Amino acid sequence: MPGQETNSPPRRGGREARARQGEASRVAAPVRRCREATETAQTGWSDRQPSFRRTEHPSAMRHLSCARRGILLAGATLWCLSILAAPAFDLSPVYRFFAAICHQNPARSWYVFGEPLPVCIRCASIYFAFTASLWTGIRPNVRWLRISLLLMLLEFAMARFVTDTAVLRSLSGILVGLAAAPFVKQGVEEIGDRL
Repeated sequence: MPGQETNSPPRRGGREARARQGEASRVAAPVRRCREATETAQTGWSDRQPSFRRTEHPSAMRHLSCARRGILLAGATLWCLSILAAPAFDLSPVYRFFAAICHQNPARSWYVFGEPLPVCIRCASIYFAFTASLWTGIRPNVRWLRISLLLMLLEFAMARFVTDTAVLRSLSGILVGLAAAPFVKQGVEEIGDRL
């Protein structure tokens, strides 16, 4: 009403008002946290309960992601070391394990210390390239994965009908291992994030 005084300050521009409001909330936030901490210390209870969702702690998510990558890298490295250790130490359980995965044809395997590896050349190339890809941090590329799988299929057909060479088997395995590892790593991280 005209003639009546009000206790509220006169209105000013929007920018100044927002700046003052932002500063007031910044000043009030530590006071509110202090009050909540005091209340919690006195009563053991706070009206504001913390949320334990993983998305609120990006550093914790980064640590979990690094742990999953480390586990995948360690597993792939141990996998390859077991392949190399089997002929060196005559580990028959390793040969039996890989017999379920690979044909283990000695004519199509590399030899270490005069003994064939527990996997064929193509499988060994996939596993070692996969591990090397994890160690080097190659990024996922769908085009390269498709090309490498197509080349492996062509090599497989060529080995059946034209010529079968260790170089082609090894090369196709290396390409698939290098291209597939980033997708496996990405999949492991996504599965871990959903758990």
